[in-house]
Amino acid sequence: MNRITRYPLIFEKLVKYTHPSDSKRKNLEKAHELLKLLCTEINDVISALDSSSMLIWAQQHIHCEAIQPPIVFPSSTRKVGPRCLLHCGALQKLLNGKILVALLFNDFLMLTTPVEPIEQLEEFRITKTSELQLNLYKTPLLLENVKIIQNKEMDDCSFEVRSGDFSMILRAPNRNARLFWIAQIEKAINEYRNQCQITKKPSLSYMSEQGRLFVELVCILNVDSALRLLGTQSILCKFQIGQSLTYADVDMNKKEHLCTTQLPIYETAYDDFFEVAIFLNRIFSPDLCAGMLA
Repeated sequence: MNRITRYPLIFEKLVKYTHPSDSKRKNLEKAHELLKLLCTEINDVISALDSSSMLIWAQQHIHCEAIQPPIVFPSSTRKVGPRCLLHCGALQKLLNGKILVALLFNDFLMLTTPVEPIEQLEEFRITKTSELQLNLYKTPLLLENVKIIQNKEMDDCSFEVRSGDFSMILRAPNRNARLFWIAQIEKAINEYRNQCQITKKPSLSYMSEQGRLFVELVCILNVDSALRLLGTQSILCKFQIGQSLTYADVDMNKKEHLCTTQLPIYETAYDDFFEVAIFLNRIFSPDLCAGMLA
C-alpha cells in the first residue's frame, strides 16, 4: 500500500524499464498518464479545500467592520470568480518600522495590523488554526489599480506599493521573501487584468458585419437609494444584440448623456432582441443586477 501520489512515480519506472516491444508497454503508459491526471485532480481539490479554510479563517479573524457593505471573504469577487487567498505574511512599514500583516487575494491586497505583537517576522506563518486577530489598517487595494515599484535606492528587502494617491514602502524579512512577494503580487495583477479584459472585450464573430448599432444612454432612473446603500455612484451597463456584446461603465454624477457605444450587427442578429442590463457596482463582491430590458 502506497500514497496515491507515489503511484505515478512507480509506473514511470515500470514504463522506463519495460521494452518498447513488450505487449504491456502501451497499457503501462496509459495507466501512467491516467494516474498523473488523477493526482492533479486530487491536488486541485486539496488546494480548493485549503483555500476555503483560509477564507473562513479570514472572516473570523480579520476585523474590518469599517467597510460597508461588509466583505464576505468566502464568496465570489466582483470580476474574477471565487475569491482565494494567494499569499500572506508579515511586512514592515519602512517609514516607521510598524509591523503589518499583508494578505494577497486574487482581487485585492489587504494590509492589517496584528492585535498582539509579532516577535519573529521570518518565522511568522498564518494557518487555518492560527489564533491571530487582525485589524484593518488600510482600505483594501484593488489589484486593477496596484503597481509595484522597485528602484536602486531601496535595499534588498524593500519594495513600494502604489494605488492611486496611496504609496507605501514595505520591507520583507529577507531578500527571498521580498522577491516572492513581488512575484506573487505581479502575477496576481496580471491574471486579474487579463481576466477583466476577457470579460469586457466585445465578442467577435467569424461572420461579416452587416451594419452597426449606435447606442447612447441618456439617463437611468430610480436607482439612487440603491447606490447610496452601496456607497457608489458607478453603474455597469451591458448591451447585447445577437452575438455582439459590450460593457460600459456609467458615472451617475453626470447629468445627461451617460455613455455611448457601438455594436456590430451580423446577419443572424435580425431575429434577435436588443438587450440592456444594468448592474450596480460593488467593490468586493459581484455586481447586483438592477434591471434588464429586451
